[in-house]
Amino acid sequence: MSVPDLSWLFWLFVLAQFFVPLYQKQMLEHHAEPDAERIATKLSSGEWTHDYALDPEELRALGVAVQEEMPREVYDLMDLFPQTSQRRPGVEFIPLPYAPAMPAVPRKTGPG
Repeated sequence: MSVPDLSWLFWLFVLAQFFVPLYQKQMLEHHAEPDAERIATKLSSGEWTHDYALDPEELRALGVAVQEEMPREVYDLMDLFPQTSQRRPGVEFIPLPYAPAMPAVPRKTGPG
């Protein structure tokens, strides 16, 4: 029976020890200490991956004040930096691992 590698749990713990106080400090600017700690802990819990966008309803459920109106100046700034159209996804799913590279066969040199 093989033992599963659980080293990721250690790193999750280490990251949480770093990010919870950092997030809590930022949350204290707008929330009471118990709420700031709760929100910071939730945001750094690993429940979401880095590419998951929290929508306004989810943020409100956490207790974060959300404003959905965007000032016109932000749109004007965005217009200065147009994005190119994406013709292919940035991440491609490959269901099988790549095949190992075959070793090169030495070539014969000269008459032989």
